[in-house]
Amino acid sequence: MKIGIVHPQLLRGGGERVAKAICDAFTNCEFISYENKLDVKNVRLLTLPFKMPIGRKAKQTLILYDLARKINLLRREYDLLITTGVDLPLNTDIIYWQNPTDLNLFYIRHSLKFFYDALSYTFLVNNKFVHGSPKLIIYNSLYTKIHVEKALKINSKNTVIYPPFSSYSPKGSHDKDYVVTISRLDYNKNLQVIPFISSKLQDAKFFIFGYTQENTPILLREIHKNAKRFNVSLNVCNGLCDDANINIIQNASKEEIQNILSQAKVYFHPPFREPFGLAVLEGMSADLTPVVYKDSGSYYDIVKRTYGFAYEKNVEAVEKIRYALNKYERGVHEYTKLFNDENKFKQKIKDVIDTAFAIKESLALRKK
Repeated sequence: MKIGIVHPQLLRGGGERVAKAICDAFTNCEFISYENKLDVKNVRLLTLPFKMPIGRKAKQTLILYDLARKINLLRREYDLLITTGVDLPLNTDIIYWQNPTDLNLFYIRHSLKFFYDALSYTFLVNNKFVHGSPKLIIYNSLYTKIHVEKALKINSKNTVIYPPFSSYSPKGSHDKDYVVTISRLDYNKNLQVIPFISSKLQDAKFFIFGYTQENTPILLREIHKNAKRFNVSLNVCNGLCDDANINIIQNASKEEIQNILSQAKVYFHPPFREPFGLAVLEGMSADLTPVVYKDSGSYYDIVKRTYGFAYEKNVEAVEKIRYALNKYERGVHEYTKLFNDENKFKQKIKDVIDTAFAIKESLALRKK
């Protein structure tokens, strides 16, 4: 069985980890992408029909349009075509749906930064090349499933398979008022609210671990501006640092992250509508108490069914973090056993995909 995994841009992030785990579950699998920033060899690179200097969001929209034009041709070359990085109902066999924002126009009405998501949705879904007919949808969370099915006006029995997370050790002193966030250093992740929260918790230290992106300089400028506005100290480092109110460690190793996690008490997820929240599970696996944004999969699928605190406003986040620091208890890592490590995820996804392929073959035989 030859499998094609459509993931338009192979960058560093949770979505790419999921795509790689799906592909690794099969012996004959290759990625179909327009950009490869990972150490992945089995990649078939597609190209846009023209080149022009454009911004990141505009580029993403053009990639989606070009992919929509090519998707039916690609289907003929693979036994199963699976999309993992395209949150639109393209005409593939299976879609692993990871992000509802492209479809839910609620987000568009509340924030101009999702303008290109709206453009992608209205332009592509109404385009003649998109038929809105993936044969099977697998969702990364109940939160994503609810929002997508509301937007598409469907009520399905499509399954939810939580993505795999990388665990950390829960061992350590956990005796310092450290608050940790693990995230791509991406402007859209709303990390720029942390200076305000830090200003209300002067006895705590905040650590942000993340890989740099194209728009990281924009984010760092905003954080610098807010740190100055709220009178908190800030360090941006390429190795461990801990002498400021906020310490941003770029491109850290797992060992460096573990070093701080073993001393910390709280994992903080900024106010962002995260579809699931792999980093929240990573923090919990190290025995950190999670404080997450309520309108997110991090709350709906993780904290609500396990342990932790949720907030709606930034001032509320301050109080939740303060309480979690003062009342810290060990044992949070035990809750992460309810979720998927890489081996569990691979087995679950393989079972579903093997069944889907068997059904596809059976239907093909009936047509002969």
